[in-house]
Amino acid sequence: MNFKQLNEVVINTIKHQLGSATSDTFKSLLNYIILELKDDSYHSLIKSYPALGQILKAIETNGLED
Repeated sequence: MNFKQLNEVVINTIKHQLGSATSDTFKSLLNYIILELKDDSYHSLIKSYPALGQILKAIETNGLED
C-alpha cells in the first residue's frame, strides 16, 4: 500500500468517525490528521530529499534568525 492509498483509507475512516466524536479536542485532532495526510506532496518531497526534512525540523524546533 502506497502513501496515497493509505491517505484515502485513513481520511475515509476519520470522516465517518468525526460525527460520533464528542470532544472538541478530539475533533480538532482528527481535522489536523486529515490535513497532514492530505499533504502528500510535502511528504514525497521530504522522502526524496531527507536533508530538507532535517532542515525543516530544525527550523520548527529552533525558529529562524536573520
